[in-house]
Amino acid sequence: MSKVLESSGRNSVLNSKSFTRPCFTVIFTVEISILALQELAVTRQARISTVKASHKEEFAQYLTPFEIARYMAELTLRYKRTDTPQFGRPIVILDPGAGSGILAGSLVNFLQRQHQNIPLSLEAWEIDPTIFDTLDQTLSHLGVPYTIRREDFISQMSHEIYRKLNRQYDLIIMNPPYKKINSGTIYRGDLHDIGIETVNTYSAFIAIAVKLLAEGGVLTAIVSRSFCNGLYFLPFRKFLNANIVIRHIHSFEKRDTAFADEKVLQENIIITLQKSKGRKKPITISHSVDKIFSGYFEFSGHTQVNATDLRNMWYPSRETLIKFGHLVQGKAIDEYDTVYTTLNKQEKNGGQ
Repeated sequence: MSKVLESSGRNSVLNSKSFTRPCFTVIFTVEISILALQELAVTRQARISTVKASHKEEFAQYLTPFEIARYMAELTLRYKRTDTPQFGRPIVILDPGAGSGILAGSLVNFLQRQHQNIPLSLEAWEIDPTIFDTLDQTLSHLGVPYTIRREDFISQMSHEIYRKLNRQYDLIIMNPPYKKINSGTIYRGDLHDIGIETVNTYSAFIAIAVKLLAEGGVLTAIVSRSFCNGLYFLPFRKFLNANIVIRHIHSFEKRDTAFADEKVLQENIIITLQKSKGRKKPITISHSVDKIFSGYFEFSGHTQVNATDLRNMWYPSRETLIKFGHLVQGKAIDEYDTVYTTLNKQEKNGGQ
């Protein structure tokens, strides 16, 4: 049985009355097809041409392109075992800021292709009323039990975490909103109460999601690269260091590549994180020219690459990642640390 939880508005979640509405009962497990997901790409293009810029800015919503959604779903499952005997229960998926549902749909599609009749449970959050129907229609085609929560993810989930009422999730996939969080706002207070200090909604989404991950759980997000450097995001980087392992970073050749049709000039990366007690995992870095992944290449580094980076609270620039990738091609794993440390020092010294 699927359900929709509704609230009265964007920032009035705590004062609103939520209720559950049954949508339909899943009778057969239905795999959403690639064609259906491609139709969402058409819907996305239609919204780009019809939705006003002021509306996009209000909700900080720029829908994920089809090609990127598929790649993110594939990345998520690369780093998470999802065989049923391991779980013995449904795999719980979260998509906060779900938009049209293309990320959740892609992830479910990949899971169903890997394991037929795999038990899944999906939870999606969205506050833009103009896309509710599209999201509900997308999820209704997946053939899995789902919940749509029409609530503010930061405020509501912060309160649930604070009161220890939250559930845990095995897989989280997201394209979070990008919006500055000013000091003295409700968001700042809600986040502070659960031990999160950050200055943007996208990093708040990630930090909350990290707290929601089950052990071994995997989170994949497409986000601005702005958190990688600077003092403003230092508390956030320390939070990641203390709570998560970076498994994969993907960069694009040009800063306007990922959301070019939306005229978004923000430089974006795709990052995959994992909750791991052992904390010893290799990191894979990949790069492509554009959102259809032309000229794609990737390489894996020794665990120490990740650990050194995090201890210094410093993340490499796109140029350094690319240069590092070319240098380590064909080198032994033991040489990674030396090469990476050298590049680290070169960039900090202005390339000297």
